[in-house]
Amino acid sequence: GWGIQVGAFGAREEASRAADAAREKLPKELAHAQALPPQAQSGGAVHRARLGNLSEQQARLACRKLVQGNQPCFVFQVN
Repeated sequence: GWGIQVGAFGAREEASRAADAAREKLPKELAHAQALPPQAQSGGAVHRARLGNLSEQQARLACRKLVQGNQPCFVFQVN
């Protein structure tokens, strides 16, 4: 599957809020997206805000729309 990342934050709660905000901005495009648990990157200082359970096309469309609205976003493939 595919997903999008909409930010990386110092606090887990901030990452969760960012993922929720992206879903609110694109309720139709992200209707079936699932918030992935914020994951700390190496060192544990940064938590990634991610939504998964998307097709590649859904992820790319959502990111394109979010970026047009000045929201950082990139597409990733779920392992």
